[in-house]
Amino acid sequence: MLGPRQRRLVERLETYEGKQGYGSLECGDERCALGVAVRLAMEEGVNLNTCKLNGHTYFNTFKSYLPQSVAAYFGFYSWSGSNSTEETSVLLLNDSKRLTFKEIAAELRSGRFFKEVK
Repeated sequence: MLGPRQRRLVERLETYEGKQGYGSLECGDERCALGVAVRLAMEEGVNLNTCKLNGHTYFNTFKSYLPQSVAAYFGFYSWSGSNSTEETSVLLLNDSKRLTFKEIAAELRSGRFFKEVK
């Protein structure tokens, strides 16, 4: 079962029209799935410091992983968006398996990537 924040994240991934990126939360006009989560959390009031360096956007000094405040906001098990058994993560689904945002959203709908309903 997903909570309202988690449902909004899944819906954002299902409908996101920007370019999908790999290896970085955000680089230029590309975002990975976790980058989409970071930007949604910021839209919803999570305060993060950002800076750009060599085209990459850093969020609270993180370039490739979720800041702790974002992981907690959505109820993820970890900064990589790992699932309950740690056999996979949102990071791996995006960067290694190259799943689309819609495919990642389908995986998140299972609820196994969240330790608590948020």
